Amino acid sequence: VQIVVKDLEGNSLRLMANLSESVLELKARIQSKWKVSPAQQRLAYGGTALQDGTTLAKCGLKQNSTVNLLHVDNAVDVFVKTLANKTLTIEVKLSNSVLSLKQKVHQKAGIAVNQQILTFGSHTLEDDQKLESYGIQQHSTITMQGRLRGG
Repeated sequence: VQIVVKDLEGNSLRLMANLSESVLELKARIQSKWKVSPAQQRLAYGGTALQDGTTLAKCGLKQNSTVNLLHVDNAVDVFVKTLANKTLTIEVKLSNSVLSLKQKVHQKAGIAVNQQILTFGSHTLEDDQKLESYGIQQHSTITMQGRLRGG
């Protein structure tokens, strides 16, 4: 069936879905199009909040149903593993920039922002990018790499 997802800004997205899918699976489809992690999505249909484990059919969705998306930006904890193999727990919002995370690491561990090279998965994190753009979420582990000294 086709489902229409609308956000608070009036943007809409048409998605093909199977009514036997869970709400969480629908959120994953929304993430692939709009880059909003499932943890930051609140979906509602007919004034009722949709629960992640419920099937779309049990929620009452059918062909051309419109689901409303609320984007929430709650704080989450991420782990930063330092060069000294110490793990820091840092509270961030996923819409924050990588630079803001580096500033929090500096406040907590005293490591200068310009000395931090952070990686997540195979990506080196760029200061001006949002944490969510790398797929970072609650309890993600970010690794600090050493800077090569020039000679």
